[in-house]
Amino acid sequence: MVIRTIGETYRVICTLKGSRDIRAYLCIRDKQDDGEKFLLMEPKERELSGKMLLYFMELSKSGRVEGLIECFAKNGVVWVVFRYFEGCMLTEKLKTGLLFSERLDIGRELMMQIFAQNLPVYLQYEASIPDNITVSTQHGVKVNFLLFHPYEMDNDLFPAVQRNAAACMEALFGNELKAKLQKELSGFVGKLRGGEFSGDADVFRAYLRMEEALREAYDRGELQKNGYFTSLRRSVAGGLKYIFCFLYYVLITGLLAVLIYVCVGQSYVPEGCEPFCYIGTLAIKGYALEPEHKEPETERDTEVLPDIRQTEDDGSKPGEQETEDSGEHETPEETQRADPAEMG
Repeated sequence: MVIRTIGETYRVICTLKGSRDIRAYLCIRDKQDDGEKFLLMEPKERELSGKMLLYFMELSKSGRVEGLIECFAKNGVVWVVFRYFEGCMLTEKLKTGLLFSERLDIGRELMMQIFAQNLPVYLQYEASIPDNITVSTQHGVKVNFLLFHPYEMDNDLFPAVQRNAAACMEALFGNELKAKLQKELSGFVGKLRGGEFSGDADVFRAYLRMEEALREAYDRGELQKNGYFTSLRRSVAGGLKYIFCFLYYVLITGLLAVLIYVCVGQSYVPEGCEPFCYIGTLAIKGYALEPEHKEPETERDTEVLPDIRQTEDDGSKPGEQETEDSGEHETPEETQRADPAEMG
């Protein structure tokens, strides 16, 4: 697809996702390979086209917006051409892990793009949307004016611009804000959130004061000891928390499965075996039942104990009693040695 104007011819590379009211195309100059890319936008409705024609024609003649290339009408519809900068979106760039000094540089360039370029309020609002902010090693921080809210051109959007800028500062210095390491940073972001600044100059001067305080605190080491290690500690603690929660749920699930199996599941008895019903019979000493077939006791198993009480009553010693008893039953030695024939 080729789009021709009075002075230029643009060749469409692809269609971009803009707002529901704008068609956006990424283009290059036809038959020129200078590496520059352009953003061409066409409103979908005639009413919006009329508003944009008056607004952007005046801006194009004044030259206030550096990225605005031209504005032309074709087939009764206005077309707006902006310079397009390739790069990584701000939110994606922050995920790569930037140093504190790099984040400070990005913050300064971003505030210059929004508040130090004498932009009209509507373009400030579009420039402060995170999806329009790109970061690249070649161009630094740049803004692509992809128009997401074209019907807001006539409204007072400066408080909304400040809120968007506050969201960008929170994304850049989120760790320092959570740790409450700098009062100047918290105060600046709080004023942006509340829309307390009256103009661009006030916002930019307040940012410069805050940036200077941050650099001094960083040089004193107040941010170094709490910046990276604080975020690392929080990441590790969050990971351990998720691991413990996972193990806890696994343990509870296992216990419930075992409980259900014990209560509901049927016990398995191998074929040819009887189920185990009891352990045995408990016999308490003194009350044990006599066995049905008891073997008679032999003389070797029987031990005769002396009657101590009877011995004491007779006034004799246990040894004497035993001697007397043995004398009564003693057989003479001669009789034991007699020949059986003599005895006959």
